[in-house]
Amino acid sequence: MRNVMKRVTAGIAALSMVSGAVPALPIMQTVSNLTAITADAEIAGDFKYRILDDGTAELTKYLGKDAVINIPSEIGGHKITSLGTELFYYCTSVKSVTIPDGVTTIESYAFYGCSSLRAVDIPDSVTSIGAHVFQHCSSLSSVNIPENVTSPIGTWAFYGCSSLTSINIPEGVTSIDEAAFLYCRSLRSVTIPGSVTSIGERSFEGCTSLTSATISDGVTSIGATAFRGCNVLESVTIADSVTEIGKDAFSGTKWLDNMKAETPLVIVSNILLDGTTASGDVVIPDGVTTINDSAFIKCTAITSVTIPDSVTSIGNSAFIGCSALASVTIPESITDIGADAFKGTRWLVNKAKEDPLVVLNGILIDGSNASGDVIIPDDVTKINDNVFARNKNIDSVTIPNGVTEIGNSVFTGCTALGSVTISEGVTSIGNFVFNGCTALTSVTIPDSVTTLGESVFNGCKKLTSVSIPCSVTVIPAMAFRECSSLRSVTLPDSVTLIDYEAFQNCSMLSDVNIPNSLTRIGNYTFEGCTALTSVTLPDGMKTIGGWAFHKCSALTTLVIPDSVTDIERNAFDFCTSLTSVHIPNSLTKISQGVFVGCKSLENVTIPDTVTAIEKWAFEYCEAFTAVTIPESVTSIGEHSFEGCKQLTSLDLPNNLNDIGDYAFRNCTALPSVTIPDSVLLMGRNAFESCTSLGSVTLSNSLKNISDYTFQNCESLTSVTIPDSVTSIGVKAFENCTSLSSATIPDSVTTIGTVAFRNCPSLVIYCNEGSAAYDFAVSSDIEYVLIDGEVKNPTITYEKGDGAVRLNWTKVAGAEKYAVMNYFDGSWKMLAEGNTNTYTITGLIPGKEYKVVVFAKIDGEWYTDDSNAIVVTSKAPAPVYPETKAEVQGNAFRLTWTAVPNAQKYVIAYTTNGKTWKIAKTVDANTTSFTYKNTPKGTYYIVVGAYVNGKLDTSDLTNRAVKVVIE
Repeated sequence: MRNVMKRVTAGIAALSMVSGAVPALPIMQTVSNLTAITADAEIAGDFKYRILDDGTAELTKYLGKDAVINIPSEIGGHKITSLGTELFYYCTSVKSVTIPDGVTTIESYAFYGCSSLRAVDIPDSVTSIGAHVFQHCSSLSSVNIPENVTSPIGTWAFYGCSSLTSINIPEGVTSIDEAAFLYCRSLRSVTIPGSVTSIGERSFEGCTSLTSATISDGVTSIGATAFRGCNVLESVTIADSVTEIGKDAFSGTKWLDNMKAETPLVIVSNILLDGTTASGDVVIPDGVTTINDSAFIKCTAITSVTIPDSVTSIGNSAFIGCSALASVTIPESITDIGADAFKGTRWLVNKAKEDPLVVLNGILIDGSNASGDVIIPDDVTKINDNVFARNKNIDSVTIPNGVTEIGNSVFTGCTALGSVTISEGVTSIGNFVFNGCTALTSVTIPDSVTTLGESVFNGCKKLTSVSIPCSVTVIPAMAFRECSSLRSVTLPDSVTLIDYEAFQNCSMLSDVNIPNSLTRIGNYTFEGCTALTSVTLPDGMKTIGGWAFHKCSALTTLVIPDSVTDIERNAFDFCTSLTSVHIPNSLTKISQGVFVGCKSLENVTIPDTVTAIEKWAFEYCEAFTAVTIPESVTSIGEHSFEGCKQLTSLDLPNNLNDIGDYAFRNCTALPSVTIPDSVLLMGRNAFESCTSLGSVTLSNSLKNISDYTFQNCESLTSVTIPDSVTSIGVKAFENCTSLSSATIPDSVTTIGTVAFRNCPSLVIYCNEGSAAYDFAVSSDIEYVLIDGEVKNPTITYEKGDGAVRLNWTKVAGAEKYAVMNYFDGSWKMLAEGNTNTYTITGLIPGKEYKVVVFAKIDGEWYTDDSNAIVVTSKAPAPVYPETKAEVQGNAFRLTWTAVPNAQKYVIAYTTNGKTWKIAKTVDANTTSFTYKNTPKGTYYIVVGAYVNGKLDTSDLTNRAVKVVIE
């Protein structure tokens, strides 16, 4: 151990005999070595990936931090064909990406939020670009979409790409979906090729630099607000193939403003887009086929409208608010009249006075004045949107056989409506039809109905029963939401889908007969059905949507058939009475939060088809006692088992690659864990506050110990860090109060702040010169050298006023240290003790002193050959009175602070800033003086102190106080 040390002469050792006169130093708490100085995924490289069915690879997550990225053509021996969902999600440091030839698909959200991305090279092999793919890439200036792309440009694909100046849309793209280029504020021009059939809603809305748009032959529809707010858009070419232009498609464009200035009726492709500047008697030209939504909205100057036989459709709100419109000529050719088309017109008011049920061409367009028991005439074939909306005076409604379609929101908010008779013949009941009909108790839907709209019975709080015919195949979204009196539902065998929120918060629903035909349950379908106790899902079921049974707190029994291939996130979260569940062997993942908060769930068997347990999957399953994770699992997500407080047994598979953040936090009963060697990544806080965890075996492939990984593991006694680890994170082992041994290899180059704080018994086993060694020394933690070598103390010092504070590195095995000082021609012992710091006082400022430190090991003193350092102290900073002056007329009073050891004070002044004169000398007990009858003028006054026979005259100008006598 001491082969690198040299024995100090006996004379030096003898000097220790005089050390008894030196005050005892604090007990040293640690020992250190010192040197003498003067004072699912699989992972390869930076990518996670998965193997697709055809044997190629999809990149699923970028793990690096590079700004310039060249994606490889292969990974793990597999050709890369797909860039997966959220691959570079919010990688804000990425500036450039090159995609290799062979990639065919860029999935949704792949580059979402890459705000520094300026360039991306997309090869010709790409055929599909997903939704949201470049959303919020605010630095992206141009993108070349390959000619082979035949998919739509997905929804919100380039939303918020505020630097995008140009885009080429190749022949082959079939549609531009909703909001694809929303708020691309730098985009200057666009040409839509003929392969595109539809331009989605809001596609180019807010493109405030767009000056021209060419819509080629082949495009048939332009969605609502497609170019709204493109305020400098002046040149628009629209092909004759366009048959539909949505509401406000060109609102706020210079092109539309110019068209309106030329003619009061703006007509494009036989569509009357705008007539808001028209007045008086309006005659719509023959040939027009459609009067668009809101075409004449609030046009109070028109008094009559003549519509030609060529028109077949009048859009929603077409003449709404045209308060002076008293005469309308409607031809029999019109087969479609939009909701509220004539609302607020004098013509409709007069019609409603004649008959509370206003019918045009077999379409019931208004019933706002109806009351009591309403019988709709037999000649009505369609009930328009909003016809009786919020009419609180109707008690019952009879719908005749001739009606085939009930529009949207027809009876919404009819709070007195208690009875509805729907005759055979109705095939479609629209969205929100009975929404908020709080008096409705029962409804019989005839067999002729094939389609129910969203929210059709939403908020019918007194509805206790409903009969759904076999002709219905879909229970639509929010259909029975908030039907808080509905107790049981029998669904016919025809139903294949129960859509999202269909029975949400039906708090009395205790029995649901789910048919064998069902294949999917949507998101939130039975959320908050707190009386539902059991559910049996049929063979043939494929998908259970996210939050489908969220907070079904009475649900105790759940049978999931093996046909289910996808249970989406949080499907059964907070089902607090659920005690057991069968997970089908058809699943490949346990989705996010599926069983979070199922505090009565005692155990679960995960089939060997599962490869990933996603984040929050079993969080706070407080009754869990044991979990066996099959060998097929490669990834355990964030928070996946957090708070499983009774978990005592954990068997991790040998193919596991990564453990997510907080994965096992607060598993307070878990006594031990072995991380298999396959694990490369273990997230922050992974085992935080596992207070019973006494033993941990770490993976020999682990790259780092993340921040807070074992924080508060108060039972952990020892840990051996494998050679693969390069860093230990912040507070990784903080408050591991039983931790007595940590073996840290040289591979660890970084140890985070207070990684081992409050580990009072800790000894770090390490090699001298390693990061662990430096950390132990700087953190005052005891350590033992693995290689057994001991070197000399390394001395540093800090200057004080007539003093020097020494600090030195500790020596392994040292019992004591001696500090010696060469002073006035000889070596003298200054101190002996077992701390590694000492302050030498009483030094002459600026004078040099030689100092050496010895270590005593096994009763003998050791050091290198006379390795002394030279130290000097600094002169004390000058001390002078702080002076204030108070002027009163031609007199002024000086006050000043006392100076320690002052013998007397001198008051001096100057009037020119150059020549100083002494005005007064006073004794050391005086700290004020008053001058009277002072001549007019400006004076600069200082007070100086005599200390040790010397007057401090430093920095007089800055110390002086200004006195002005007027």
